[in-house]
Amino acid sequence: MLCRQKLREFKQGHDVQGGSSDDKQGGASSDDDDEGGEPAEPRFVIDDEGQITFQDIIKDSLEEEVHAFMEEIEHNNIRKMHGAYCCPFCPFRAFGRLCQLSDHLRRHHVAAKQFVCSGKKQLKVILALHDSDSVRKENGADYLFRSAMLLRTQVDIYMSYQVQSLKSSIFKTLEHSQEFLCLSIDATLKVCMTVQGQANYRASAQTRNAACFDDEHSLRRVLTIRGRTGAVLGMVPVPSEESPKIKESLRNLFSNQALFQVRYLATDNPSPKLFRELKEICPNLSCLSLDPVHLAIVYEYAQWGKKTAGSKVLRCLLHKMNQVAPNMRSSSWGPLFTGTAPPSLTRDEERARHLITDGSMGATRAKRILDNLHPDSPLFCRITFIEALAALCATYPHEVSRKVTGSNKEIRKVLWAATAPDRLEWLMNNLRVRHDLTPLERGLLPSGTSSNESLHAEINSWTKSIRSLHQSTLRQKLEIMQFGKVLAHHVASCFPTVQQTSEAVLLARAVATDVWTDATWQNCCSSAKAPVPLHRARQAEARKVQKWKQTIPMKRRGKRTVHSVKRVHSIRSSGVKPKRLRR
Repeated sequence: MLCRQKLREFKQGHDVQGGSSDDKQGGASSDDDDEGGEPAEPRFVIDDEGQITFQDIIKDSLEEEVHAFMEEIEHNNIRKMHGAYCCPFCPFRAFGRLCQLSDHLRRHHVAAKQFVCSGKKQLKVILALHDSDSVRKENGADYLFRSAMLLRTQVDIYMSYQVQSLKSSIFKTLEHSQEFLCLSIDATLKVCMTVQGQANYRASAQTRNAACFDDEHSLRRVLTIRGRTGAVLGMVPVPSEESPKIKESLRNLFSNQALFQVRYLATDNPSPKLFRELKEICPNLSCLSLDPVHLAIVYEYAQWGKKTAGSKVLRCLLHKMNQVAPNMRSSSWGPLFTGTAPPSLTRDEERARHLITDGSMGATRAKRILDNLHPDSPLFCRITFIEALAALCATYPHEVSRKVTGSNKEIRKVLWAATAPDRLEWLMNNLRVRHDLTPLERGLLPSGTSSNESLHAEINSWTKSIRSLHQSTLRQKLEIMQFGKVLAHHVASCFPTVQQTSEAVLLARAVATDVWTDATWQNCCSSAKAPVPLHRARQAEARKVQKWKQTIPMKRRGKRTVHSVKRVHSIRSSGVKPKRLRR
């Protein structure tokens, strides 16, 4: 049996602290599972309330494991490892004398403490190992030893000094390479719908405020921030997309030097208030720009997510907002728009805008305008954009007559609103910004917030298997995900390979590089308990959610099957008192 062999090696003084790939194979099978042995039988028992449950053997296995090691100590079969007597059942505890190890086992690895003295984290690992063995039809053993090995090799990695120093150095490199010159911000809400203790964002205000976390303390969006070359600079949950919340998030995420570097910012909802709020923390901010792709996304959303002939024409038109004319400067489109006093529409622009609502442009004229779009050249004036939208409405009336789910507005009305003077100026800022940058600065500049939209799809893919989580857990997961993205971007930009390599392969190679020496790793693992900064926050959230759930009416009990029989085990992973079983 593999883990028993490793335990014997541990007793003999060999170093098994690093673990191996074989450890993932779990515990050993019992003799009954060998070929030719007796078949396994269901372990049903009746508790003191007359309910049928499954028999529990986890605690008996832990007791046997501790007693077996105590016998080895009595026979003096234990040797030192790294100059100390290590407890094989604890992740990081070691003692200078053998009597201290023996005293530790008698005091802490006892039935009153469930034979575990490293907290609920190790208990949950033990339960996970047991369930893993059960699924593989194995009668596992050595749960204390195996769980300690897992924690010894996996606890306190991201928050360690080495990883945080690496993250800090990456952000200093990004500041030095002018990554914060152009930012794009956007938010997604799907991942926040699984947070415990808060009502659905579509519920009434009374229902939302009556939940465990009211509207003010709920996390409704995940704000994503990407830089000039697409680096993921931030992923943080926020209550809303209001200007003060965005301002507070940027101030908490970035250093003063990074904020001082910001000059341009792209968003899907620019406003004078947002510009004023961000100007307070980003003194060099020149303008905001409207995401050009967002209008096409709304158009296709009304077409059930399909790309139609009309959406392709609209994307060609919006593509002109990202083109650059070599001999033209930013001033050719006028000064940067900051939200105050937009130039009024001319008579010709008003007349063309009216054609969007009634779709009365002639077919010959509409065809001529759409044929002469030339998506590879920039848009030179506002009248061209308005006439192209009017031609689109005249050519594809059946598409622009559909309504957008949610707002319940026709597409033609959405296009009409996009030609308002202020919206046009926010949109034209894309051309002004690109002509204000050097070719090197705009070489990898994404289109508006399109890079944020692709990041949102990745976040939803990462979290699609998560049914529920706490607020602090969401923050920690997003922080680790963001570190993985920025690490892969750093390796790709600063250490390019000869051949093009996918982001997943680059990240796998980057994290495979050891950032510890033997001495620094031993120093990192020398503490008796790993620091968990968000542990207290999660405990408080769990208590609050549990108290709130007690006020919710009980659901109807379903039918009892083999898969739904209640599991009762003597291991208290969440402070639940075990029931006394009746055989």
